[in-house]
Formats: sequence, structure tokens, C-alpha cells
Amino acid sequence: MKKYLSKITAIISGIFGLTFIILLICTAFGGLSAEDFDNGLVKALLFVFGGCYLLVTAAAIALQFGDRVTVREVQVAQGDGGNIKVTPAVVRSLIKKNISVLDGIKFRRLHLFLTEFGVQITVVVAYSDGRRVEETGAFLQKLITDVCERELDLSFHKINIRVVGFKSVYIPDVAALEAETQSALGKQPVIRDDNVDPVYVNADAEAQAEEPAQTAEPDNPAAEAENAAPIAADEDAPSAETHEPEEETAEKEEIAAAESKGDDTDGENA
Repeated sequence: MKKYLSKITAIISGIFGLTFIILLICTAFGGLSAEDFDNGLVKALLFVFGGCYLLVTAAAIALQFGDRVTVREVQVAQGDGGNIKVTPAVVRSLIKKNISVLDGIKFRRLHLFLTEFGVQITVVVAYSDGRRVEETGAFLQKLITDVCERELDLSFHKINIRVVGFKSVYIPDVAALEAETQSALGKQPVIRDDNVDPVYVNADAEAQAEEPAQTAEPDNPAAEAENAAPIAADEDAPSAETHEPEEETAEKEEIAAAESKGDDTDGENA
């Protein structure tokens, strides 16, 4: 179908282009003058032909370079009595029925395209429950091929699986990845240990318990010096008491000396 449309649009575009070339040549060599185009009907026809030529050219380019066209029906069999076609709704219903019974896969939508190599299908799904993208995609391609060939006698040139939803259950090993990263960078692998060492826990607890027993340093040294002055005076008090017996001893010695001197004087007088 695409091939025929491309040929038709190319022919129509060539006809319009040839018409404009003829008018241009006639005007250039004097067959037509500017006064001949000074007419409302002629101007309207030129605008209509120009618009049609533009649309047909754009369609021809799109069909020539476009690789797929959305189809409304697909022919699955052809015989002397006629052909058999199925619509995309039939294909969608069949594929959805077989995918819906699978765990971890949810059917979303389906698209059918017609290319120059055959029919191409795109199935949109969502994964969950730890489904791997590559393995599940390959499995779905085989499932769709088997179901459509057996039920509809329909084969596809290409089966595309498009994943629009994904729910992962994988939890990476962060410690191992960090060690591999350090090793790749040429450094010594760092071993992480999230468990708390009980030795350090006990040391911290003892340090916190001993903190209140420590004496706080004075904030004002001058006040501390004033408070220390009476204490120094008190400390000197015992020293005065120690000197008091020495004075009494000295007095006794003086009295004894005076008495001895008096005795000597009395002896001389006698």
C-alpha cells in the first residue's frame, strides 16, 4: 500500500511541477505577459495549484522516507475465494489475554505498523516483581510470535517491546561496590563496619560519668586570689603558736641568769 501511494504522489507532484515550468517558460519568451496574470480568476487558480503542489510534494517525501505507516487491518490469508484480514483490535485482544496471566508483567497498549519489509508490532508493557528487562523482553517476543502464528496465522517482521514501567526489588551491596571502586582507583580498599565497638561505648559512658566529679576551673582569677588570702592567714596562725614557747624559754633563762648573778654578788659581800 505504501509503495503504491508513494508512486501516485510522485506522479501528481511531477504533473504540477511540469505545469509551473511551462508557464514560466511561456512568460520568459513572451508567450504570456504580465497583463495576462492581472486577473482575479487566474491568480486564484495559481494559488490553488501552488497549494496542491506543496501538499502532494510533502506527502511524497513523507512516504518515500518514512519507514512505517499505521495500519487499520492486516491480511493473514489469501485464496481464490478472497482474502482474510484482521484488525489491530483482534491482535491486541489476543496478546493482552496471554500477557495478563503472567506474574510481574502488565499489558499497556499495542501498535501495528506497515513497513516495506512487512508488519511491525510494538507492545507496551510494565515490569515488576524483579523481572529482568532483557530476559522478559525476549520471552515476550517468543510468546507473541507463537500465539499469533498459531491463532491468527500472522507473522511479524519485527516485534518491539517498550517498557514504560519498572519496579525493581534489587538491593545493591554498597560495601562491595565501594571496595571495587577504591581498588579500581588504585587505592587500598576501605572496609566499612557499621557495628559499634562495645569497648568504645563503655569508654564513652565512663568518661561521661566522671565529668561531673571534676572541679571546674575558676572563671575569675582575681576573686579566687581574694578568697585564698584568708586561708593563708589561717595557715600562718600555727606558726605564731610555735614561737610562743620560745619566748617563755628566753624569759626563764634571763631570770635564771639574774638569780645566778645575784647569788654571786651576795657571796662577794659576805
